[in-house]
Amino acid sequence: SSSSSSSSSSSSGSKLITGCFLASLAWLFFNPVTRYAMVDKTVEIAATTAASIAPYETASATVAAATAAANANTNKNSKQKVLVIASVPLDKDHSIALWSQLECFAGSFDHVVISTAYWSKTVVARIVEEARLTIPHFRSGRVTIEINAYDNKKYDVGLWCDALMGVKGRFKKFALLNDSIYALKQFDGITEALGTTNNDQVDNNDQVDRKFVSMTSLNHHENDDAYRPWLESVFRAFDSYGLEVFMGHSCVPMEHGSFCNKENNLAKKKRCITNYHELSMSWQFPNMEQQVKGLFPGTVSEEFRKVSGNEFPTWVCNDNFWRDVLLPMGFPAAKVNCLPMIDDMEDPMLDTCTTFLNRELFCDLDFSDAVRSIRYPKMSRGS
Repeated sequence: SSSSSSSSSSSSGSKLITGCFLASLAWLFFNPVTRYAMVDKTVEIAATTAASIAPYETASATVAAATAAANANTNKNSKQKVLVIASVPLDKDHSIALWSQLECFAGSFDHVVISTAYWSKTVVARIVEEARLTIPHFRSGRVTIEINAYDNKKYDVGLWCDALMGVKGRFKKFALLNDSIYALKQFDGITEALGTTNNDQVDNNDQVDRKFVSMTSLNHHENDDAYRPWLESVFRAFDSYGLEVFMGHSCVPMEHGSFCNKENNLAKKKRCITNYHELSMSWQFPNMEQQVKGLFPGTVSEEFRKVSGNEFPTWVCNDNFWRDVLLPMGFPAAKVNCLPMIDDMEDPMLDTCTTFLNRELFCDLDFSDAVRSIRYPKMSRGS
């Protein structure tokens, strides 16, 4: 029995070593940043430049124009936009999610803050170290990045709030993201609507009723159990006024009732926290119809669920809705915890936002200290 166990362990170890060795070879010969290094330094520089530009050349004209405008704006006034990512990578999937976000969501910001827990700081630091060396906007210094670690007892919202204390007066637009989604394409639309209006007839000079958009979210919900529309918390953005509303509502002590500390049922605890920090967040704006904006639909209609045979009520694990409705609309993400969307880290849909990723990196990461604040089950169709 012990011999069999030893043999199995040896076989497993051999597979891991072989996998890392193959990943190393693949990186050496196929990565656009390094593949010509052994031939000639001049060719290497040319290849690196071409590789840096390539992911952006494939974007649509609209996205390219928006990116150019963002870059021009950055040159005129640095300190415009900051992206705060709440990330506690529990495994390779969440680590790839973080990397993909750094490649495809971070490029239009001036600064990125990764807010993590103490136990995951080593993993995050290793990912950031590699990102600084290989991802063009970090490598060039156009986008700066830092890591802050905290005692994470208040979930994503606590990590966002802790990090915001250090940046809230330094920027004009603030995006909050967590590592529960993979980035699938270059996307800088989360902050574009801030300062605009939801109604073309609104007087843009009217500051009294604050009819400008002050909060955006990747997904909005209209027809589910909530008694009025709400915006998801996975990827949101705020202007300075919106950030004040957010922090006043959600940046509260651990003893606050919104963290449902007396609830022992984990499913009910999750729902209790979500009701306050996610569903009711957008309701804090006095002129919600004008001041908040969701970019993509998140609720799956009853009719679509019947036709598709997938009963999951929101996009987060309705792969039919995600694939047939959201992706054709230009939706830039997939849910990490929903296996029907991306069930393998080698899925081709991840290629665009892992262009500069050396997969050998994951051979060095140790997830043995991972701690889940709340254990969420793996989602599947119909669950």
